[in-house]
Amino acid sequence: MSPKFLSPIPKSILLSFIAVIILGTVIRLVAISVPLYGDELATVSIWGSMPLLDIPSHYEYPNNHIFHTLVVATIFKIFGLDPFLLRTPVLICGIGSIALAFFTTHRITRNFHAGLAVSLLIAINGGHIFYSTNARGYMLILLIGQYIFHRLIVWIDESKVSLRGTKEFFNLKELSVLAGLMMIGTWTMPTFIFFEGSLGLFFLISIVLSKPSRWLDPSSQYFKNLTVIMICLLGLYVQYFILISPEMFKLGLSNAAQSELRSFPIAVLNSWIQPIESSGIFSIILVVMGFYTLFRINRTTFILVVCLLVFPPAITYLASLSGLFAITPHARVFFYLQPIFILCSVIGVLGIFNQLRNKLGKLAVKIVMGLILTLITIMSGKELLQVTWPDRFSYPRLDLVT
Repeated sequence: MSPKFLSPIPKSILLSFIAVIILGTVIRLVAISVPLYGDELATVSIWGSMPLLDIPSHYEYPNNHIFHTLVVATIFKIFGLDPFLLRTPVLICGIGSIALAFFTTHRITRNFHAGLAVSLLIAINGGHIFYSTNARGYMLILLIGQYIFHRLIVWIDESKVSLRGTKEFFNLKELSVLAGLMMIGTWTMPTFIFFEGSLGLFFLISIVLSKPSRWLDPSSQYFKNLTVIMICLLGLYVQYFILISPEMFKLGLSNAAQSELRSFPIAVLNSWIQPIESSGIFSIILVVMGFYTLFRINRTTFILVVCLLVFPPAITYLASLSGLFAITPHARVFFYLQPIFILCSVIGVLGIFNQLRNKLGKLAVKIVMGLILTLITIMSGKELLQVTWPDRFSYPRLDLVT
């Protein structure tokens, strides 16, 4: 975007942003070289030891996050069993997620402090720390989803404030990149199809809300993206129904981790707000306020966020409740939506801040918000010291993969 639409980052904000990145990195580097454990070890010992060309056709267990496994297997074959190197891809994704959250939030709110708050909350979040240091595919699909969301936000923002056209967006090159990223997402975890479906819903709604004369216009940006999603669904079919035999895919589904249907919504929420699970109701209120604020800021952004954040877990719950899904997927498959949830929460706080500052005074509201952030930081630090790091240091030593 032209500089006249985005103000330069003040030095104090830039230094604070760098401090948040350093904090998030240091937290994640603690004990990152401990032995592989659980599904990490299974990834290397079962599939990582296979020839690379054999990995895409094996799905005995759904914890084979195929694309991520290919990355880990390549590292393993070149450098051997080095826990730090095997976890480096997800570490990079985690740090990238912290940084990207700042820019996405600022694009939406034009508020640097809101961007810092979102980045800080992600940096100290227990779940995000865990998946940034666990050699599995969760953080990879989180960053993919977050990047696609960011590009859509930039496009919506440009379309709103720029006097020029937006033809440079979603050209063949960028559409190819987005298609490739979404295919990588489903090739890592097939449940990433819910993200693609929520994007499809957004583009479909956008087409319906546009002029009827453009509903079937192939040059429409919405139509182009909807076509890309259809291509990605075809890619999903090839990935899991041609490269993998039906019998093996069925076996993989039978071994999938599940959630109890009645606790599924709470489990998804808790995975997003760890370690402040006791404040679930308060978090939901903030997100609703965030929706309201987004509706006032930009309705297209509002529709996008609601589709991405609400549709995947909601349709999963309803499909499981109706018996359409034989099993209820584990709540962690929707962890990739956490940055959007935190963003909505902070935007909700920003909306409340704007409502109250005239009554209580700007300084008083800033103090209250600062205290809330401090409290969350203390709670996160307590979890790190009492749960996350002790658990990581307790991993049993296993220097040989068998």
